[in-house]
Amino acid sequence: MPCPSVIRLVRFVHVPRKFRRQVTNTFLFARDEYRCQYCHRHRSDLRGREFLTRDHVTPISRGGDNTWQNVVTACSPCNNRKGSRLPAEVGLHLSRQPLEPNYVQLVWAVRRITAVQAKYIRMFYGEEVLSALQAGSAP
Repeated sequence: MPCPSVIRLVRFVHVPRKFRRQVTNTFLFARDEYRCQYCHRHRSDLRGREFLTRDHVTPISRGGDNTWQNVVTACSPCNNRKGSRLPAEVGLHLSRQPLEPNYVQLVWAVRRITAVQAKYIRMFYGEEVLSALQAGSAP
């Protein structure tokens, strides 16, 4: 059965903005590599009642919104210290500018690979790719 090697769109297909990946804590923490963007501690370094939270760089009370460019991962002590102020007002600095992540990178960052999937990834792509995926980084 013959099939074309190239498929051409006859017209542009517009995907409305509302269908873009919404900000959820799971994807937010994966984007920020499970690390506080103010003190740089990893979730494994947090102790007791400390945990990762969502922080709005520009607080909602000051006109901020719930977009990828305005939310970061923060540990609970840093988030409480910041409160409803801007980071500069309390002497906090972001480790990097928050941006909307690539959807494919997010999916691989939070995916748990089953034993069967690992077998075939190892077979077709090699041990290096499998290790990278299991470590939570995109290939």
